[in-house]
Amino acid sequence: MSETNEHCISFEGNVINLSGRFTPESFFYFKLYEIMIHIHEMNNNGILKKFKITFEGCDFLCPNAMVILGVIDKWSKIKGIDLYFDFTNLTNYEVLTFILNSGFASYVNGNKSKYDNIKSSKYFKWFDISNENTGEIIDFIKDVVQLIPVRMSDELEADLISKFYEIIINSYHHSKSMVGIFSCAYYFEESNVLHFAIYDCGEGIPNNVSNYLSEKISAVDALKWAFTDGNTTKKSDYPRGLGLGLLKSFVKANDGELFIYSREGTCSVLGPKVVYNEVKERIPGTLFYLRVNTDNAHYVLRKNI
Repeated sequence: MSETNEHCISFEGNVINLSGRFTPESFFYFKLYEIMIHIHEMNNNGILKKFKITFEGCDFLCPNAMVILGVIDKWSKIKGIDLYFDFTNLTNYEVLTFILNSGFASYVNGNKSKYDNIKSSKYFKWFDISNENTGEIIDFIKDVVQLIPVRMSDELEADLISKFYEIIINSYHHSKSMVGIFSCAYYFEESNVLHFAIYDCGEGIPNNVSNYLSEKISAVDALKWAFTDGNTTKKSDYPRGLGLGLLKSFVKANDGELFIYSREGTCSVLGPKVVYNEVKERIPGTLFYLRVNTDNAHYVLRKNI
């Protein structure tokens, strides 16, 4: 996608425009919540009842942005607010293709979308947290894995599916999100990299860990605790699959990248390097973002980690 200015969110009456590049490295997540705040204030004050989000001048939109926009859309519907996503002035073909192929356009606009007749690959998904449908989760993850144009053995495919499944199922059990869980995936052919994002807008890891330990700890300490093998806030008679500790090892072994943003805590796993930070702005709930190299030179099975 073409290079241009950094991300920008502008407000003009009931129109909210997203322009520039919303990349994983640009930390736009906190800025996107200005959209929710703006809509909430305008609606509560009786100033505006209908809102529109446009994408004029948008040159890059990563899966992270998609799942957060999905939360904003779902939140608006719960609040009875009329929100419409308008892609008319989106001239970047690659961004438009991503929005259409992922199923995002049809999901957010429903019958109002003029793109409903376009075949969607459905790589954008909402999960109802009140109903843990294992079959639905597995089917979605299988569709995501099929994005990878590399022939893999049944063992390889099962290993990758199990890792994505663990991320989603952890959100089911821990998030307590009123809007459910959103997930989005995208495969970049040029780099052989699969991008996978999931967002729950729930309580967040720091709150969950502090409540479990019955003591208030920092967001960074909570993330470190969650990344320790064997640690979980979910009471269960059987192992919870990978856990964050093994997921971290998987990312490091496969030259991948994992980013977790939860409340005011962040964790980045870049190859062998793990960095924790505490930021002033906070993001509601937990956002997972995983980039995995899918070529044979990088892929490492669980048994080899």
